[in-house]
Amino acid sequence: MKSTQADSEERVKEVAKERVDKTKGLATVNFPVRDTDRMQSFYQVAQQTDRAVVINLKEAYLLELFKDSGITTPRVNDDHIRIYVPRKTWGVYKDDRFSEKIQREDYDYWERELLDHVNAVTAKDIQENQDDYIFRCDFFELKELIDVCLDMAEVAGSNPAEPICF
Repeated sequence: MKSTQADSEERVKEVAKERVDKTKGLATVNFPVRDTDRMQSFYQVAQQTDRAVVINLKEAYLLELFKDSGITTPRVNDDHIRIYVPRKTWGVYKDDRFSEKIQREDYDYWERELLDHVNAVTAKDIQENQDDYIFRCDFFELKELIDVCLDMAEVAGSNPAEPICF
């Protein structure tokens, strides 16, 4: 019997759920931002494991664009989706020592629309509740793990041959 893409995606969901279930603390995953099938798979895993998938601002923006397109994707206001707001060059977002205007200037205009979203989270939010999240992180965002992980030894000790979750 020939394997189909749907069979392959079902297998990804099955393995991902297994690994997320076993993960104590933050589960991290990597998939292409525009891969809506994979996003849907990890969204379903998040539902099954009572976690939320943490996506970046660009992915949240794309989900908003898909909202009226008929493409099946999660909605950014769903209980199992969170929007990660990273520190930018100034690193002053959510720092009360700076005015709101200064805090927001570090972000592009399209990103600013998402900063106050009800599902927006920062590294501190993730640090405090790591068991609640599946953090989507690609190679360009690896530096974000420094901010979101309390125990980098746990992340560093993960098996690099297991690319789905660690």
